[in-house]
Amino acid sequence: MSFLNSAPMLTSVGLLILLLLDTVCGLNHSSIEDILDRLFVQNKYNSHLRPSANMDKTTFVSIGFYVQSLGSISEVNMEYTLDVYFRQSWNDPRLQFNDTDKHINTGPNYVSKLWIPDLYFMNSKKETFHTVTAPNALLRIFPNGDVFYSQRLSLVVDCNMHLQYFPMDEQTCDLKTMTYGYVSKDLTLKWMTEDSLTINEKNQLPEFQVMKTDTADCTQTFITGNYSCLKAIFHISRRIEVYLVQTYLPSVLIVVLSWVNFWIDHRATPARVSLGLLCVLTMTTQSTGVQAKLPRVSYIKAMDVWLYVCLVFVFGALLEYALVNVQSRKQEDNSKKKYQVQNGNSVNKENGGVETVIVDMNLPKLSCSEQWLSAERVDSASRVLFPSAFAIFNLIYWLHYQLPQS
Repeated sequence: MSFLNSAPMLTSVGLLILLLLDTVCGLNHSSIEDILDRLFVQNKYNSHLRPSANMDKTTFVSIGFYVQSLGSISEVNMEYTLDVYFRQSWNDPRLQFNDTDKHINTGPNYVSKLWIPDLYFMNSKKETFHTVTAPNALLRIFPNGDVFYSQRLSLVVDCNMHLQYFPMDEQTCDLKTMTYGYVSKDLTLKWMTEDSLTINEKNQLPEFQVMKTDTADCTQTFITGNYSCLKAIFHISRRIEVYLVQTYLPSVLIVVLSWVNFWIDHRATPARVSLGLLCVLTMTTQSTGVQAKLPRVSYIKAMDVWLYVCLVFVFGALLEYALVNVQSRKQEDNSKKKYQVQNGNSVNKENGGVETVIVDMNLPKLSCSEQWLSAERVDSASRVLFPSAFAIFNLIYWLHYQLPQS
């Protein structure tokens, strides 16, 4: 009986416990909203003032980059494209709270309520903030007042390239991050201790490869003061395999094709002239196509040296036939005159009826130099001299442009 009498009391206690648990859970569920309301509304947070501005202390902002992709490197425009996750971290004492030990994740809408460092990319030409399917931004507030802000950006960055060794060149491109309105004593940039600059290892460029990355300080002084600046440095090298297949090998074949002239009979004028002109025009067209993809610079590039020398060899093969043609005509003229002298004897019967053969002794004779420069000898010498000279040029060219890069 006592158990039955106590049953209503146990039921009431159970309901009370359930109500208390529901109340506690409701408080925990709304605690984040309460914290944010107290931080931004009750404390009258001013997003226009930097942290510790009233105490005249320097605000330190740590930055870092995770490079998702690096590509679209353009030599003509002297620029490259970056897709990065730009990370910032700083401490704001006004955002401290003790309600929970966990950090608070807020949406990108809270960014406008916070003080955010006025950072910009000094050598950037174009910036794009990704908003699909929602603004790509992450904001975290920690109990000690630390703020972590990350956003995804696509940048088109200026890069002053030096193309003397193109296409065997190595370039150094950087990304400069600077504060716009705060001098160094108010806001100082520093790199994050871990993963300050990392690159996606799966990022493979078709024409370049990233050799290494560095970080450096680029603090600058202007008329308005001294401004903190940090730069991320990318060391990239060009893959020459593309140009070996598309430029070097075809030009070598064109030069070798021009040497076929030396084995064609010098009397086959249409064949030798047509082949020589075809090689010259093909070499000129290839040179023009390569130059159209490069900027107009005041110095000579490695590719210019190669194309011009190949053009000289092809044009030299055409001039060689001009020399051969001149020498062959001289040989034909001398042969005709010799034949006419031998068969055109005049008979003089004035001296007692005795026939006298008068031979013209003014027959032109070939000098030693003319004999050496005969058509056959010039072609024979060209078959050896042209390939030898081209091989020597290749040896000097590749040693000069490859050794400094190794």
